[in-house]
Amino acid sequence: MRTGGKASTRMRKPLLVALACGVVIAVACAAPAPSSTPTAQLAPTNTPIRTASKLQEIRARDKLIVAVRQEQSPRGAFLDPVHPYTRNLEVALSGAIARKLLGDDNKVEFISVPARALVSTVQGSQVDLGLATIFDSPTTDALKQQVEVSEPFANGGVALIAKSGDSVGGLKDLKLAYVTAGRDYRPEFDAFARQQGLTTIRIEPFASYEEAATALERGQVQAVLGHTITHAFYLDQHPARFELAGKPLTTEQFAIIANKGERELLGIVNEVLQELKASGELLRLAQLAGFPVEAIVLP
Repeated sequence: MRTGGKASTRMRKPLLVALACGVVIAVACAAPAPSSTPTAQLAPTNTPIRTASKLQEIRARDKLIVAVRQEQSPRGAFLDPVHPYTRNLEVALSGAIARKLLGDDNKVEFISVPARALVSTVQGSQVDLGLATIFDSPTTDALKQQVEVSEPFANGGVALIAKSGDSVGGLKDLKLAYVTAGRDYRPEFDAFARQQGLTTIRIEPFASYEEAATALERGQVQAVLGHTITHAFYLDQHPARFELAGKPLTTEQFAIIANKGERELLGIVNEVLQELKASGELLRLAQLAGFPVEAIVLP
């Protein structure tokens, strides 16, 4: 009996060991059971996760990407005569910012966009900065809710020009010309007219600024409705023929925008603008670009 008991004990030990090993192997090979406590996972998002600031991205790629107004119009030619000169100034300012950031004003890639698409292009992080929009001062606060806005480098506004020596005082029974191509300034003028209680003003459409100016010279209209930037350019090209009729009806700003939150980058942009203004370089760049210097913001 004792002998049988010892043998039984010896047989049970290997069996237990084998069973224990089998349990270990089964646990190791089995798929993990679902846990009642969820593990932390990254939620899917449409917004790219950024590990570096925009300023760091620019320096890492060694290139500044800027949105500027289109060089070529879909219609083949811009009917705003000052458009190419405004674009020239935007390109020059972009170079000055690149020189500040990267030490070389040629380290810029330009993306041409229509003005109406500028804000969405900047918000989509397709570019670092945007320089192609005129900002109406009353809406600047609303714009700042969407993007970061620099200090202005030029000012302008909706205004009238008339033949030199003519008076449009009182704006009574006035017939105006406006250019159908490009931005429509009639809403701004209509708002001004309502504020002044004016109801007897007629506005005639013309296909180009040149045609509107010709109609003004011939006496077919008493004034041309447009922007001070365009007016200033045309007055420089045709001295003594036309003049601004009173003060601008609105006040607007040319500025540079960056994506919301990129205040470090915009701070450098403002530094560049301040340095250009203080040194007189902004005026020189405007002259070289053909941009009306009367519109440049001085320190």
